[in-house]
Amino acid sequence: MAAFLDNGYTIAKPFGENARYDFLADKDGYISRVQVKSGWLRRGVVTFSCESSHYHRGGCARGYLEQADVFGVYCRDSGAVYVIPVGEVGRRGSFRLAPTRNGQRSGVRWAEDHVVAKLTPPELVGLPLWDGVANAGAPL
Repeated sequence: MAAFLDNGYTIAKPFGENARYDFLADKDGYISRVQVKSGWLRRGVVTFSCESSHYHRGGCARGYLEQADVFGVYCRDSGAVYVIPVGEVGRRGSFRLAPTRNGQRSGVRWAEDHVVAKLTPPELVGLPLWDGVANAGAPL
């Protein structure tokens, strides 16, 4: 949340325990439901899980499609917070910090392109505000 606050977002936390997102990020008339995830750096790639585990309650892993707009991924090893729309990843997400061994650049999800400070609110797949109420549709 601090990375969003430091970049001019207003933060709101849901009341209770049943929301499928951790907080709302509001800026420039856009609201995004943010699900926080921890990322791990291995061999130049930050990876993170895109599901929640309910195995301890006799359930299964659940994704966040249509229940959160973006993942906010904090990686302690890189010291950065990355943001990616929920619909752009599957069960596991990743961002590449280091160049590939074969020099490939096309089709690579570069971490630097997803740092929260570099993104504008429309890129965070937010819901535009309309008369103070969040509604789907085009921005004002």
